[in-house]
Amino acid sequence: MINGWLRADGRKGIRNTIVVAYPVECAHFVASEIVQRFRNTPHDGDVQLIGFPGCYPNEYAAQMMEKLCTHPNVGAVLFISLGCERFDKVRVANAVDASGRPVKTLIIQRTGGTLSEDMEVNAGDIIEGRRSIAAVAQEIRDLVVAVAAGQQTRSEELGHRKFILTYKSFEPIGPACLPKAA
Repeated sequence: MINGWLRADGRKGIRNTIVVAYPVECAHFVASEIVQRFRNTPHDGDVQLIGFPGCYPNEYAAQMMEKLCTHPNVGAVLFISLGCERFDKVRVANAVDASGRPVKTLIIQRTGGTLSEDMEVNAGDIIEGRRSIAAVAQEIRDLVVAVAAGQQTRSEELGHRKFILTYKSFEPIGPACLPKAA
């Protein structure tokens, strides 16, 4: 007999994989570090990494991300977002949510101002030399485990269903996080 999982959308999976997805290349490293933390543990193989490079709208990438994140073998999705990308992560998260799977998003970009109090993890500490990559990756791993165990994210405590809201503006030719041409 094979164990299986009946999904809320009626499909059946033979695995219950947690997908860590990055919708922008800038978040790839942090997402990879999260997945690596599960290697050589009892959950080795249960947490998988997917993602696409670029921070621009990409219909193919959005469709593929929706299909992969709502596959019957996927039990939950964690998006690791930089925060300034133009990839339509809200659309993909809504598709995952509509399929009945848990979906969470962690924004790693330092937002500054009063929003810094609302961030789950301040990866800007790495750039500013206050913390190591390993220390921030461990904090993210601990947060993933706590959220999987039922702890609310800060964005949920603030009443948001999926995302921490950031106040980033976009330039006509790209996101504000990219350096301006000289």
